Amino acid sequence: MRKCFGCSVLGVLVVAVSATAGDVDYKAFKKRQKIERRERIQHLTEKFAPTIVTLKFVATTKMFGHETKSQKEVPGVLVSADGLVVIADSSLDPMGGARFQVMGGMPGMEMPEPKNETGDYRIIVGDETEENEARLVARDSERDLAWFRMTKVKGRSFPYLHLGDSAELQVGDAFHTMTRLQERFHRAPIVHGGTVSGRITTPRDLLVAMGGSGPVFTEDGRLAGFLIRQPDEDGDDDHGDMIQMATQFILPAEALAKATGQVRKKSSN
Repeated sequence: MRKCFGCSVLGVLVVAVSATAGDVDYKAFKKRQKIERRERIQHLTEKFAPTIVTLKFVATTKMFGHETKSQKEVPGVLVSADGLVVIADSSLDPMGGARFQVMGGMPGMEMPEPKNETGDYRIIVGDETEENEARLVARDSERDLAWFRMTKVKGRSFPYLHLGDSAELQVGDAFHTMTRLQERFHRAPIVHGGTVSGRITTPRDLLVAMGGSGPVFTEDGRLAGFLIRQPDEDGDDDHGDMIQMATQFILPAEALAKATGQVRKKSSN
């Protein structure tokens, strides 16, 4: 039986060409992916950045007879044209809701918890410099939400996040969040990316995520929820477990819309 040397060479060449073509296709695919990712983030920033605001306030901490005041800034999002803003309630706590334990002391011995107060609320819309006076309208510690309304802005219409146009995320889905940097960075809007890593049903139906803050969007730019924390019944943040301290949850957009609707109804009465 004679071997076809030319056929063997041809076969090798075909395999080599196929591998090269496959490599080219893969590189083109990765390049296309990168371009699409850039376009998604650009689209999110252009569409939603005007709705992301900064809440400034004075935090007062009282402990051991001493009082300390500090200026704080946290991100929020406009949810109505007349200036209603929602933030994560836990962001108002300068201590993050954590208890203090005496290091090197008796096991289980706890220091007195500091008393935290906040006030002098002001909201900066988008990348503006003007500070608008605001008042606290409502707090929902169970869902880790707080609502503020700008005052003295009668007649002004603000860009806002439409809570009705929403989508659902599932475990394994990619998502984006949007927030703003601090004043020294001219409060530039930034987009974080992440993946839904789990789901819980107690104390309520929430998706598990890590990193970022503020509203959560699907990859195609639809509202999916809001990033929150879930301290335990004593108000602690599982200070003994660093992973749980860093864990955040996505409150579904439907739950955010329902809670906001109730706040709007009560505040208008």
